[in-house]
Amino acid sequence: MLKRWNFVKKDTCHVCGAAAGSLSHILSRCSRSLNQGRYTWRHDSILLAIYETVREVVNRANARVKRGISRLQKESISFIPGSSLQSDSEVKTEAKSVKWKTAIAPSSLASVLEQSDDWVLQVDLTIPGDGQKKNTPFPAHIGDGESAFSSRPDLIIFSDKLKHILYIELTSPWEGPRMEESHKEKMEKYRTAGLHSIPGWSTTPLCVEVGARGTTSNTFHRMCKALGMSSRESKRLGKKARTVAARCSYFIFLSRKVTEWDPRRPYVRC
Repeated sequence: MLKRWNFVKKDTCHVCGAAAGSLSHILSRCSRSLNQGRYTWRHDSILLAIYETVREVVNRANARVKRGISRLQKESISFIPGSSLQSDSEVKTEAKSVKWKTAIAPSSLASVLEQSDDWVLQVDLTIPGDGQKKNTPFPAHIGDGESAFSSRPDLIIFSDKLKHILYIELTSPWEGPRMEESHKEKMEKYRTAGLHSIPGWSTTPLCVEVGARGTTSNTFHRMCKALGMSSRESKRLGKKARTVAARCSYFIFLSRKVTEWDPRRPYVRC
């Protein structure tokens, strides 16, 4: 665009020099930027934001089950014809009598995390204070051994009591068709690897996408719901992830003429 407006003479990428430096190229398609770790830095910054919230959810669920505390149930009110009412309440107005009955319905926030107290959380990031280390192998006791899976998802949550594993695989692609394509690719990758069919275990796959320009797809909402997050937690995490993605991409854009990249750059937090 800058070339078209005659603000610059060349439109090639300053980092790789092999393609037009369009916004999509700078933020998601430059091979050298990928190899340098620019996109990994953005990905890991978003993953850290997700991990911090998921950690709170998992710790809370473990504590609730250990203390025997179940999720609060909510009352549902359903209006029924007076003739079929067996008991309950009646409100009289000048026009007519209105009758209803109340019933206790299970909270929609319930998730598989509420069924055990031994959930273990692992994330593919180095966080010394939490004992997390990047490139930690997939848990050896799940499946056929440590070599059963050559790669592991970004974040895994597993319970030995339930023999259940939830995994979160994050992708930060360019918005548009690439969002759905990335989702299908990651689902197929781990399905083919056998992560969806571990003998004796059940699996909940949660592949999510946060776009390079700071948008989330419906898979993000499904992830929050599957983990039993409240509406407030879900909205807060969504906003946090989008903000981190946008800030990282903005810095990557500002660094489009800088050929070197520091792989030790700290993660973006908000």
